[in-house]
Amino acid sequence: MVRSISVGIMAYRSRKLTMPFAEASYFRQLIAAASSLAIKAFVFCPLDINWHNRTIYGYAYQNSVGSWFARQFPFPDVVYDRLFPPRGRLANVLFAAAKRLRRQGNVRLFGRSGRGKWETYRALFKHADLKEHIPHTMILRHVDDLAFMIKKYGYVFVKPDMGSQGKGVVAIREIANGFSCHGRDHQNMPFSVNVTSLNAVLALARAASQRKRLLVQQGLNLNHLRGRTFDIRAVVQKDHEGKWQVTGTAVRMGRPNSVTSNLHGGGSAVRTEGLLRNLFAEKSADIMAVLSRLAVSIPELMDRELGRYGELGLDFGVDRDGKVWLIEANSKPGRTIFLHIKDPSLRQVSILRPMQYCKYLALEKRSGGESLG
Repeated sequence: MVRSISVGIMAYRSRKLTMPFAEASYFRQLIAAASSLAIKAFVFCPLDINWHNRTIYGYAYQNSVGSWFARQFPFPDVVYDRLFPPRGRLANVLFAAAKRLRRQGNVRLFGRSGRGKWETYRALFKHADLKEHIPHTMILRHVDDLAFMIKKYGYVFVKPDMGSQGKGVVAIREIANGFSCHGRDHQNMPFSVNVTSLNAVLALARAASQRKRLLVQQGLNLNHLRGRTFDIRAVVQKDHEGKWQVTGTAVRMGRPNSVTSNLHGGGSAVRTEGLLRNLFAEKSADIMAVLSRLAVSIPELMDRELGRYGELGLDFGVDRDGKVWLIEANSKPGRTIFLHIKDPSLRQVSILRPMQYCKYLALEKRSGGESLG
C-alpha cells in the first residue's frame, strides 16, 4: 500500500490571534487544494516540534464542521515555508528551529526565505541580458555613498536589505535648501520631511527602517499614473512537473504621493494589459513581451545563482519611457492581488500550484532523485 503524501505548512503561531495563524484563511484554502491532490496537509509552528519523538503539534482544518483542530502529526514529506516571525529574539529562535528542520534528511522544505535584496541584485546584475533592467544599487555604509548616488541621479531610494511591504523605504530628492525625504517607516506609517544635510538624511533613513543593512538605489520615476506610483507584480510558481510558470500579473497602484505601491500601504490593483494600453498605447505589446521574458528568465537564474526556489513575486517598474525595471524579488509572495483585480480563477491557480509542487517534491524524494526545489 502506497503511503499518502503529507505536507506541513510552517507558520508563526501567535497567542494574540483569535485564529491560530495570521494567514488562516489562506491556509484553509491550501489544505483544501492539498486534499484535491490526495495530500494530507496541516499547519504548524516550528516551536511545536518534538525532535525526540519526531512529531509535530499542528493544526488541520475540518470542512465538515468548519473549524480547526489540533493534534500530533508525524514529520511530513514536504514543508511549505510561510514563516513570517516578529522581529527580535523570537525570530532567531524560530529561524533556528526551521533551519534544523531543513537539515532533516527525510523532509524537504519549499519556500525558502529570500537572501536579501543586495544578494539578489548582485547575482542578477552579472547577466548581460538582465543588467539593463537592474537599477544601480549600492550598500549604504557611509554618508559618502549617499552623496555619490544623489550626485549621480539627483533622486534615490534608501531601503532595507531585508524587508517587505514597502516598510522603511525612503525616497530622497535634492532640493534648493537641502533634501526632500518621504516614505514609510518600519510600522508602514507614511512621512514627509525636508532636511538640510546628508547626515540628517542618513539618520532619518536608519530610524525609518530600523535595520542594520541599508541599500541606496537609483531613483525610478514610477509615479506617472496621474501622480500615483505603480508597479507590476508577477506571481511565478513551479508546477506539478517542477517547471516555472507565470501564474499571473497585476498592477499595484499606491496612494497619491506615496513612494510605494504596496497593497499593505493602502494601494489598489488593476489588470496589467489594460493599464499598459492606456499609458503606452503602441508600446504596450512590447512592454508586455519584455515583462513576460523577464518573469521566466529571472526565476531560472535565481535558481542557479542563489539556490532553488518554488515561487516568487517579481515586482517590476515601468518608467515614463516604457523601460522595464526589476524592483524586487519576493520569495514568499501573497495572492490577494488577484482578488483585487476580481480574478478568483488566478487566485485558485496560485493556491493550487504550491501543493502541486509539494507533491512533485515528495514523489521525487520517494523515487530517490535529487530535489529540484
